Amino acid sequence: CNAPRYRDGHKVVTTQRGRRSAVTSKPGSLRPLSRLTAIAVLAVLGKAAIAGPREQAWRMHERLTGVPPDATVLENMRADIAGGNATAAAQLAMDNSAFYNVTLKNFVAPWTNEEQSVFVPLNDYTATVIGMVRDDVPFNTLLSANLVYIGSGSGIPAYSPTNNDHYQALEDQNVDLKQRLTATTQTAVSGLPDSAAAGILTTRAAAAAFFEAGTNRAMFRFTMLNHLCRDMEQVLDTSGIPDRIRQDVSRSPGGDSRIFLNNCIGCHSLMGEGAYYAPELANVFDRRGGGNEQAFLGFMEGWMAAQPLQIEGRRKMPQFHLSSEQVQDLSEFLIWTSRIDDNNWPPNIEG
Repeated sequence: CNAPRYRDGHKVVTTQRGRRSAVTSKPGSLRPLSRLTAIAVLAVLGKAAIAGPREQAWRMHERLTGVPPDATVLENMRADIAGGNATAAAQLAMDNSAFYNVTLKNFVAPWTNEEQSVFVPLNDYTATVIGMVRDDVPFNTLLSANLVYIGSGSGIPAYSPTNNDHYQALEDQNVDLKQRLTATTQTAVSGLPDSAAAGILTTRAAAAAFFEAGTNRAMFRFTMLNHLCRDMEQVLDTSGIPDRIRQDVSRSPGGDSRIFLNNCIGCHSLMGEGAYYAPELANVFDRRGGGNEQAFLGFMEGWMAAQPLQIEGRRKMPQFHLSSEQVQDLSEFLIWTSRIDDNNWPPNIEG
């Protein structure tokens, strides 16, 4: 997908999800291997009119594995394509271990880090996706299954939830992932309760990359980017009613809540209600005003006027062109919300 790529300093989330066994499926389940096969066939045979079956077979194998086919595989793939069965030819190519060790690893690696870089070590997130593709595990269990793939080999350290040594050793020894990956449960290797396991979201690599600072923003955001091809700006919704906040902001005695309800709530949260793209605002008065109302009003005037900040890779708040009176009303509303007894939420000053 063509979702925009950003770096983000805010993190964490698990969501309610329908749980299903990682090794069973229902009609219509998303089987990853069959989808990849279809994509490969379309990509390679798009120029069928100018390439014969042998050339198509060679190109398909190189694109799927990064290495040329041997003579026997090439001939079998050629025969399949000539016989009108390009899917079988693609499946032959994907029997090559390089498809798993190189192609799939490089395909999945950007999902596992905020920089979305391919240049990261093998880890439990990547290995689990590779194993699911190899075993044709329904991909609609990717974010819910109590599942992780581990490897085996001489001198390979045991899986650990506190470091990546197991997977680093697999990569250093160039272990054949097609042959040596084994499915197990996160409960078995890390002690995570079955009810808490959430597929790749609760792998060690995902936790290290996206879980920190006591918020759920980065995990939620990068899950959206990687698996729904949408960034937070594309799904913001200001129509929700914040009735679950104990003191309904639409009836607030302090300032004007309409600006928050019509604009801020699409990206920010207030006492946990709203969006999780930008920081919590329940304590923004303490965070940016230090408890001093005049200092906070001055900060808000400058902050709102300066948007959007041109900082590479950071989220950008739109310029709302608020009048001084509107900025003051919004500031007074945020001062009022900071004085609600919210049981010390959020848990850290940065929201």
